[in-house]
Amino acid sequence: MARREQTLDWLALVLLLLSNGIVYFTLYQILSCLFRRHRTWFFAVLILMAPFALVLAQVTDFLALVWVLALTPFYGIFALLMVATTWMVRFYCAAFAFLFLTEFLLHQRNLDRKVENIRSFEPFWQKHLKAYSFGEKKVTSLGVASRTIGTALSRAARRYWNLALSIGLVVVAVSTLISAGIARNPTYAEAAGFVASDKTYTHPYIAGKYTCANFAIDFQANALKAGLNCGVVTVFFPDETSHDLNCFNTTDKGAVYVEPQFDQIVSLRVGQVYSIPGWNMQVKNATVVGFYVTWQQQN
Repeated sequence: MARREQTLDWLALVLLLLSNGIVYFTLYQILSCLFRRHRTWFFAVLILMAPFALVLAQVTDFLALVWVLALTPFYGIFALLMVATTWMVRFYCAAFAFLFLTEFLLHQRNLDRKVENIRSFEPFWQKHLKAYSFGEKKVTSLGVASRTIGTALSRAARRYWNLALSIGLVVVAVSTLISAGIARNPTYAEAAGFVASDKTYTHPYIAGKYTCANFAIDFQANALKAGLNCGVVTVFFPDETSHDLNCFNTTDKGAVYVEPQFDQIVSLRVGQVYSIPGWNMQVKNATVVGFYVTWQQQN
């Protein structure tokens, strides 16, 4: 019986590796096509997937790596966005601002080349085109009669939208830095005291509306208001589900994990079953295959 279960586990692992290979080969083909046809979209997709590297960097076990890769970068980014940390807002704003600014500068360079090419033909057009008079109406050059304020604005919008978007993204990134409070890493006693005083656990759990992610985000917000640096921990299980809780990086006892739904300090390790007495997590296998911590603010 044990040998049969071991065989099934190896078969499941092989199938998982094959599915990962198919998914990432397809992703490689898509990126190759974008690189050949539209470089801007290629780099935009790379920027979108870049935070997934944070998840991979914290995985130390091969089996855990396979499970995390099975999530694919897009699901991993979705999980990070659910946490809604400001560092991701800053990263995306800065990265896309740089991308759009580069696109703007390259577009301006190509546009200047086109203008120079058009100007090289001006003597020819001036020589062969004449101004005709029809009573009081005079046509002095091509396109003068059709130029309006609207067309001028539309041309300016087409020419400078990349620059405007870059400036807007930089403003958003800077505003998150200005609005961020100053938090510090607490001692273990301070973290335990805050856990005892916080009331996030009193909020009712509502499936699809107020779940573990909402508990973790609200707990983190309350900790930051209290001046304590707090992270959101995303834990992954073998059935590709995840769960969110919180973490303090205490100055005297290191990482301390908190379950905000039950207002308890808990133990969290890779390979260990995550469980709290009296709590049904509705997960077939609660063995932790990997987790990562995202911080609202880096000190």
